[in-house]
Amino acid sequence: VWVIVLLYVLFPVILVNLDKALKKLKVGEFGCGLFSKVERS
Repeated sequence: VWVIVLLYVLFPVILVNLDKALKKLKVGEFGCGLFSKVERS
């Protein structure tokens, strides 16, 4: 039973962390894209 409780507690935390990581990744990709554009010109 405690496994279900643990999952229930950790699931939102994992989702939030995943969301943050994805946002960081998107920002990183955007930054890299911007940087390569600046480098090319």
